[in-house]
Amino acid sequence: MTMASSFQSKPLPHLVLIGAGHAHVQVLRMHLMRPFPARVTLVVDRCEAVYSGMVPGVIAGQYRPDQVVLDAWPLARKAGVRILVSRAERIDAVGKRVHIQGRPALPYDLCSVDIGSTVSGLELPGVAEFALPSRPIGGFVERFEQSFGGLASGAELVVVGAGAAGIEVAFCVHARVQGMGLNPKITLVNAGKALLPEKGAKVGARLEHLAGERGIAVLHGEKVAALTAGSVVLESGTELPASRCLWVTGAKARPVVQDSGLAHQKGYLRVGETLQALAHPELFGAGDCVHLEHAPWVPKAGVYAVRAGPILVYNLRAKLEGSPLRRFEPQKDFLTLLNLGDGRAIGTKWGRVVEGDWVFGLKDRIDQAFMDKFRVLDAQGAPNRAFERDMPPMPEEEMVCGGCAAKVGADPLSQALSGLSPVQDSAVVLGLDAADDAAALQRANEVMVQSVDVFTAFVDDPFLVGWVASANSLSDLHACGVAPRVALALVNLPRDSDHVDTLRQVMAGVRGHLATESCTLIGGHTTVGDVLSVGLSVTGFAKDKESLWRNSDLGSGDVLILSRPLGTGALFHADMAGGVGGTQVQQALAWMMRGNGPAARALRPLEPSAVTDVTGFGLAGHLIEMLRPKDLSAVLQASALPFLPGVRQLMDRGERSTFHEQNREHLLKVIRAELSGPALEILFDPQTAGGLLVACPPSKVQATVAALSQVGDQPAVIGQVSQREPNGPRLTLQA
Repeated sequence: MTMASSFQSKPLPHLVLIGAGHAHVQVLRMHLMRPFPARVTLVVDRCEAVYSGMVPGVIAGQYRPDQVVLDAWPLARKAGVRILVSRAERIDAVGKRVHIQGRPALPYDLCSVDIGSTVSGLELPGVAEFALPSRPIGGFVERFEQSFGGLASGAELVVVGAGAAGIEVAFCVHARVQGMGLNPKITLVNAGKALLPEKGAKVGARLEHLAGERGIAVLHGEKVAALTAGSVVLESGTELPASRCLWVTGAKARPVVQDSGLAHQKGYLRVGETLQALAHPELFGAGDCVHLEHAPWVPKAGVYAVRAGPILVYNLRAKLEGSPLRRFEPQKDFLTLLNLGDGRAIGTKWGRVVEGDWVFGLKDRIDQAFMDKFRVLDAQGAPNRAFERDMPPMPEEEMVCGGCAAKVGADPLSQALSGLSPVQDSAVVLGLDAADDAAALQRANEVMVQSVDVFTAFVDDPFLVGWVASANSLSDLHACGVAPRVALALVNLPRDSDHVDTLRQVMAGVRGHLATESCTLIGGHTTVGDVLSVGLSVTGFAKDKESLWRNSDLGSGDVLILSRPLGTGALFHADMAGGVGGTQVQQALAWMMRGNGPAARALRPLEPSAVTDVTGFGLAGHLIEMLRPKDLSAVLQASALPFLPGVRQLMDRGERSTFHEQNREHLLKVIRAELSGPALEILFDPQTAGGLLVACPPSKVQATVAALSQVGDQPAVIGQVSQREPNGPRLTLQA
């Protein structure tokens, strides 16, 4: 590749956050309120972190699972932080790089680790097969709901681990199962001699008494040797019957630190009083994944991660600015609030004990206040007013969408092209005079088919932009029924970016998708400008011009089938302001990254009448392109139009891509609509790397739907082509 300009603004230092634990969400919030002098990237293996303090309340049925989730995606997007959803495998603290699964290594100037821990004892016989482990917490909540659905009356339940978490789980499981009208027998297995001995004898005695009142048996001084399908086998030889076993044992370090060759204590990153790793001052750590050298007595408890957050925020900023760092002083005792599952809680500090419904109310207020600091969206996906109260106002100017929503409108495009002279070359099979997906040139024994497509970044992740740009560019050839053979890349790098890393990430994404289509990257060109944009020129070959699919070859009576859901324009416009949950974004990205190759290959034996891909001009715009050459019309069924998850609600709230109105203004004059709202507006939504729109005779509908479903698409029969109309093509949207 060649570089058109060597001019580059010096990029800001790069701060990489690994994990979205209780300390790191505070870093994200403070970056939003007062930005660090750095580019910030968050690396997580899943977008949604679960607040451990409220999980027992989910078990008791006091909270819905979604109420205890901290979604890192909208928080990061609102803060202007790049978020990469992939697992960090290793940290090279000498080379200052984070090795990430399925991606190039990520360089950093400063790095922080807050990945929590897992539970100990999972390697014991039968535990992996038969236990319900409490970590990862998100998986624990999901599996609990599934596991306890078919519980029978009189079930025998065993909770292994009698720390604060295990005690809460035992009480809350009891409350939940009692509420189901069942009469469970619950046993709490404690490896120690008393409950919470660090809190004092009075606390342990009170918990024992409350357990006895509920019929919860507590076994002290017992360790588990193995699990079977229906029992828990103790080292003493006792075998406890167990319909379900909940594994809430002590913490165990995740393998990242040890695999990285860093100084550790049983796998926990060893950090000093400023939360910096030993021998590596550019690496910080907080929460359950670290061992505090100056306070080795600190237990693995979420409260310490929360308390470490402000110090971590201060020290990361100070390190970036060259200022002195502060010392983290963990407190010796803290207020412990244990959920009893029945609307009451027990509280303890300094050996004192209080309990009652007011204590649970206090715990609930503390937990909800913590969540509201980081919960950008409410349960319905709308902005959380409690979060926005303390936030600085968002910029008033409209944020311009990237992807295929950043292109020239259909009207100015057609006006500009109409002034060009007709193509005179007889070898041109498809050219400027055909509104098709690609150009085609007749050669001696084959037809060469070419297309070019470029778009600006739609997310702040060069790897994903490269991958999706590749899928989007290859799609034009797939829509012609041609397999892409070779490609050239065109990449415009932002001036203020790290050019080497950005280009490495982009090209890894480009080649990643090309490899799935056996298409070879043979060269390209790079330039420098204001924003990241990525495009490809793609070439493939067909045996003859008759084998090409043309988007205008449909006929009256043909049925219209859409291969996948719509809505990327509205979704990614909302995402720029942190208005979409991480799960929704990941679902959309999964569609965009898969490309249309599998669908095109599935359609080839069926010989559809016409095919196009749905991109920047939206469903209506691309359908009109298909209909116009023969002045045909079409009827669409509003109820059949497929939406990506959450997009209908976004459109109900008025969310629109910046290119939406251009599409709407250009196309509304040819649409008859029996209704308004999302079903009408989705027709104008610009798609990035969208699916295929297929026209086929009614006799082939069943086979076409089956073929697309077989390769993992979600085809929807959305309408039918109708007869010509005197004033040109029309679209009718029926309720």
